[in-house]
Amino acid sequence: AALSFRALESWCRSTSTGIVQLRQIFSSTNINILETIADAMYSDAAIVTDAVSDLLDVLLDFCRRDSKISSGLDIAQSLLGMMKHSNQLDLAQQLTSENRRSKIIILSELVSAIGLQRFRFSERQRIGDNAVCRCLARMAARILLEAEDDIKKGSMETSLDGIFDLLFKAMSHPSLDVSGIALEALSAFVHSEKGLSTRLLPLLQGKAIIPFHLVSGEDINGFEEYRNFRERVLNDALVACYEGCGLFFLESCCSAIEEFCIANQSSHLPYQFEAALFCMIAVSEEIAKPLRRYQHDGSSLINVDADAQQTSSFLERIVSALAKNAFSSTSHPLVMARMCIFLNKYATVFPLCSSENTFETASELALSSFNRSLEGGNYDAFLDSCDVKSPLSESCNALQQLLRSCPAHFSAPTAMNALENAWKMPYACRKVDIEDRESLCSGLCYVISSLPSEQWSVSVENLAKPLVACLSVLAKEADTEKNCDIIPSVMKRISHEILLLSSIVRYFDQADVSNLDDGKRALRGKVLVTLLNRNWSCLKHIGETYSSQEVVAEAIGRLLSDSLWLYKSVEELSFLRELSNLAKTSMLGIAKTNKPTSLPSLLLFVKTMVELHGQNAETSLQTNDENSFCREIVVDLIMVSYEAVRLCPRLDVTNGSSDASTQGSNTSTDLVSSMFATLSSCAKHCPRLLVVLAKDDQPLGELLRLSVEAAPDALKAREVE
Repeated sequence: AALSFRALESWCRSTSTGIVQLRQIFSSTNINILETIADAMYSDAAIVTDAVSDLLDVLLDFCRRDSKISSGLDIAQSLLGMMKHSNQLDLAQQLTSENRRSKIIILSELVSAIGLQRFRFSERQRIGDNAVCRCLARMAARILLEAEDDIKKGSMETSLDGIFDLLFKAMSHPSLDVSGIALEALSAFVHSEKGLSTRLLPLLQGKAIIPFHLVSGEDINGFEEYRNFRERVLNDALVACYEGCGLFFLESCCSAIEEFCIANQSSHLPYQFEAALFCMIAVSEEIAKPLRRYQHDGSSLINVDADAQQTSSFLERIVSALAKNAFSSTSHPLVMARMCIFLNKYATVFPLCSSENTFETASELALSSFNRSLEGGNYDAFLDSCDVKSPLSESCNALQQLLRSCPAHFSAPTAMNALENAWKMPYACRKVDIEDRESLCSGLCYVISSLPSEQWSVSVENLAKPLVACLSVLAKEADTEKNCDIIPSVMKRISHEILLLSSIVRYFDQADVSNLDDGKRALRGKVLVTLLNRNWSCLKHIGETYSSQEVVAEAIGRLLSDSLWLYKSVEELSFLRELSNLAKTSMLGIAKTNKPTSLPSLLLFVKTMVELHGQNAETSLQTNDENSFCREIVVDLIMVSYEAVRLCPRLDVTNGSSDASTQGSNTSTDLVSSMFATLSSCAKHCPRLLVVLAKDDQPLGELLRLSVEAAPDALKAREVE
C-alpha cells in the first residue's frame, strides 16, 4: 500500500496533477480515490500513513496553484467583461468555476474523513505510536490550512468539529513534533473561529511550562528542541491567541501570576511562574503598541478606550503582585531573570499606567533584582540553556530601559543615590560584566540629560569619577607590575574602564537629542570635551604604552571614534589634533610589535575620521582656510595608518605565529580588510585627495598605486574562520 501511494505521488508530481484532476481521472474507473485515501488513514502502519500524508501534500499544492489561476481569471473577466469576443475567456472561467466547486466538495470530504480519526488518534497515543499520531496531525493540519479561505467564507459543506478536536488532541500530545504541527494550524483560525482562542490558551500556557524531566539538564538535545519550540512556534501562537481574546488572555495570565506570588513553595512552582511571565513577554509588543499612542498627563491616561484602561490595570496588578512577593517566589534565578525581562519589555508602558506607583514599583523591582543578583550564586549554565541571561544581566537591561523611558523620574535625590550605589557596586564586587555596566551607563546618561543643563558638568564628572580613579590606579599597577601572568588581567580591566568612558561619551552626547536646541547640543559636547581633557594625560599614557595589547587598542579605538563626534567647529581643532596624535602614536607603536591584530580598531577610527571630515579635507585642496588644518590631520592619519599596516610583521594565519622577516602584503586578513575599508571611505568622501596622497619623497598618487598593486596578493591570502 505504501509503495502504491508513493508511486501515485511521484506520478502526480511529474504530471502536475492536483486533487481535482486526480478525482476526475479516477471517475472513469471503479475506484473512488477519496475513499481510498480515507481508508488508508486507518492504517496502523506508519509507512502507509506517511505515504498518504506526502501524497496529500503534493495534491493540495497543485490544488493551490489552480486556485491562483482561477483568481487570475476572475480578475481578467472583470477587466474584459464589457469587451466582445471573450468566448474563450468565458469558457475558461466556467471550467475554473467548476473546479472551484469540486475543490470545495473534495475538501469537505477530506475534512470529514480526517475528523473521524480523532478517536483513533487517542488510541494510538495511548500505546505510544508517535509516528502515526504525527502523520494524522500532519494530514489534519494540511487539509485545514488548504481549506482556510473556504472555511472563512463559510463555503464548507461539513462540520469542522471533528478536525478541530483531532488537532486539539494533537496539541496536547507530549511530542513537540506532533503538537507543533497542530499548533501552527490552529493559530491560523483563532481570529475567525469563535471561542477557539479561549479554548486554545490553557493548552498554550501548559506548553510554556518547562517539562520537569528537562530541568536536570541531562537531556541536552531534548531541552534544545523544547527551547526552539517555545521561542518560535509557541511564541507565535501566543501572539495569535492574544489577538483573538486579548482581555481573556490578560486576565488568565494576570490571575496566574497573582496566584503564584502567594502560593506555597514547591519544586514545580518556579517553572509554572516562569511560564506565566513568558506568556506575558510573548505579547508585550502587541500590548505596548496601542498604549504608546496615548499621552501621559502626570497621573492618568487621557483619551483612552476601555480596552486600554483594562490593559493598564492588568499590568498594574502584575507589578503590584511581584512587589508584594518580596522575592519569596521570584528569588529563583530563572523566575528573577524572566521577571526582569518582563520589566524590560513593558518599561515604556509603565509610565502610561493610571497609577503613578506602577513605574516606581517596577523600577524598585529592577534595582532590587540587581542588588540581590550580586549576592546570589552563579546560575549562568542553567540560564544559558533556557536562552536567558543571568538575573544580573537582565536586571541591568531592565534598568536601562526604565531609565531611558522616564529619566526625569529618577532625578530625585533618593533615586539618584540608589543609582549611584548601583553604579559603584562593580568596583567593590567585580561581578558585573562590561556589557551590563554599559547598559547601566546608557540609562544613567539619559537621567543626567534630563537634568537642568547647569547640572550636566558636575553630574557627568561624578559619573566618570570612579572609572577615572580606577584607570589611574590600574595604569600605575601596570607600570610597576613585573609578573607577566597578572598583566593580562590588568589590561582587561583597563580596557573595560576605557570602554565605559567611551559609553559615557556616546550615550550622553546622543541622549534625547531631538528635544535639544543647538545651544544645549553644543553645551553637551563641551562638557564631554572638558571631561576628556582633564583625564587626557592618563589616557595618552595608556594608549602610547599599552596599545600593543589588543584589548586596550580596541578600547582606545572605540573611545577615539566616539569622541570624534564631539568636534563641531575650528575652535576645537586642538581636541581633534589630540585624538589624531594618540591614534598615530598608537598605530606606529603597534607596528613595531608582533601583534598586528591590535590595529583594526584604530583603523576604524581613521575610517570614521574620513567619513566625518573627509569632505572638508577635499574642499581645502585649493584653498588656505581653516579646513586646511583639518586636511593636514586627515592626510597624516591616512599616511600613518598605511605605513603602520605596511610595517606590520607577517602573520601566519594557520597557527597565529608571526615572522618579522617578511613585510608588505603578508599581514592578517582582518588587517588588510580594515585598511582597504579605510581607503574605500577615502574614495567615497575625498577622492581627489586620495589620488594625490604620497610621502614627501614619492611621486603624487604613490599610496593609491601601492594599494592597487597589493590588492591581488590580499585577495589570494588564505582565509580562516
